[in-house]
Parts: sequence; structure tokens; C-alpha cells
Amino acid sequence: MKGYAAVSRQGVRAFASRPVFVAGGSSGLGKEDFQVTGSSRGAHVTIFARRQETLDEARNEILAARQDTKQDVNAVSLDLGKPHELDAAFRSQARIPDVLYCVAGGTSTEIGFMTDIDAGKLESCMRNNYFTAAYAAQSMLKIWTEDDKNAERLSPRLRQIAFINSAAAFLGLPGYAAYTSSKCAVRGLTDTLRMEALRLSSPATTYTIHCAFPSTFISPAFLEEQKSKPELTKRMEDTMGSMADLEQRFPVARGIIAGCGERRVCALR
Repeated sequence: MKGYAAVSRQGVRAFASRPVFVAGGSSGLGKEDFQVTGSSRGAHVTIFARRQETLDEARNEILAARQDTKQDVNAVSLDLGKPHELDAAFRSQARIPDVLYCVAGGTSTEIGFMTDIDAGKLESCMRNNYFTAAYAAQSMLKIWTEDDKNAERLSPRLRQIAFINSAAAFLGLPGYAAYTSSKCAVRGLTDTLRMEALRLSSPATTYTIHCAFPSTFISPAFLEEQKSKPELTKRMEDTMGSMADLEQRFPVARGIIAGCGERRVCALR
């Protein structure tokens, strides 16, 4: 399952002047998505992640991709796995976003067979992949619904949450026991929130929930995974060989986005 799966006919509309939050936006898909499709299309972008140095580097790259110098690009350092810290950070921003992208996660240190990994890796993988997404989505939905009660609007508003999940949510491979479980949880969260979005929507505000399922692509996280990935896992997912060979067979993050169709959530067209 290469690239992204389309999950919504509606897609995500143009970003011009729209505020966007990216939970986990300091590297990989988080950074590439908004360097290529968010900031370059006129969005006001705020990225949230743990490491300030990486955030600052990402912010500089996203700034360079802006359509207009009036676009805001902010970087906030926090632990996305701490719900109260995350909620406070979301609420402290100058703008309430129209779009939340949940991108945080990975399995660079939790990869391995179930009999080989420490029990704590099961917990950390669930925290990094599921709870970071769930906490961000819950906080954002609360902020939006509170705003709906207080705001007077002249035109309807579209509010969207997009989860960047994984093809692992559909297919488990040996070596990914911790990771696959966490991604299945995100898929279940998405399905549930899509139904809850119908309850929250009104003539004044439409809520939509999206989910994308990328498969293997070249990124810094992938390179870390390769160091401890079991040989059986590499054979089954076809990630054996030199880096030069892998780069020929698998897309880099930006290549995935460029190849998405207009109705796919990742394309943001």
C-alpha cells in the first residue's frame, strides 16, 4: 500500500490565510507537508514538537516557503504526550486554527519482535503514536466547540482534523507489534470521531475528520528504524539493500505529497 489512501470526497480546501496547527511538525512528514503545501499556499502555520532546536530549523524552512511575509509561522516546544501541557499550549496561541494535523509518532526505538522488546516499549509506542494524536484532537475539539458557543459569524466555517496514520493500521508484520497496535488505535479513533463530527456540525460550522495511511518512505525516522529492524521484517517489507537502492524504490516525504490526488487529504489542494 504505497503513498496515501484517499479517505474523504470533500478533501481539504485551499489554505489561503487559514490558521493551521501541526502536532509533530518539526521533521519528516510534518515539516514537509507544510513547507510544500501549507505555508507555500498561504497558511498561518504553528508547529508543535518536543525539541526546540529541530523546531527552529523547521520554522526557518517553512518561513522560506511562504507566499507572503504576512503569514505567521510559529514553533512551540512541548511534550505532546502530556494533555494538560498540550491544551495550555493550544489555548495560548493568538489564532484558533481551522485545521489540525496530527503527525507525531514513529517506532525508531520500539521496533522488534514481541519476545525481544521491553514491556515499556509497548507503552511508549502507544503514547508516541496514539495518545499524542488523541490528546491533540480532544483539546482542539473542545476549543472549537467552546468557540462555536461564543462566536458570531458572518459566514460558515470549516474545521478539520487530519491524522497521518500508517499502512500498518491495516496489516501487521513481525517486528511491528508495538507500532501496529498503536496505529490501529489511531484508525479506531478516526472512525469514531468521524461519526462524532456529524453531531458537532451545524449550519454555522462543519467538522470533518480525515486520515491518511502512508506506507514506507525515506525519512530520518526510517533510517533510525533500519538500525534495529529485524532482518525478517526487512525481507517482508522489501527494505533490504543499500540506501541508494532504497531511495530508488521508495519515495521521500515530499515525493509522497507531490503524488497525491486532489481529493486526498494529504494533497491539501
